[in-house]
Amino acid sequence: MAKQQSPVPEDNDKIDAVLKWVSIILFFLSFVCLSVASYAPLARGVYNLIYNSGLVT
Repeated sequence: MAKQQSPVPEDNDKIDAVLKWVSIILFFLSFVCLSVASYAPLARGVYNLIYNSGLVT
């Protein structure tokens, strides 16, 4: 019986670990999206400046 009961806590630990990683990944993705949204106009301006200067053909 002890062998059959041992996988249950391991499954719970796996679920907790997965939930922790999912929350970390979602937080990271939201941070990246906010960074891209805030830096997109700046990047577009720099790209237009380089493109208009003739460095990029």
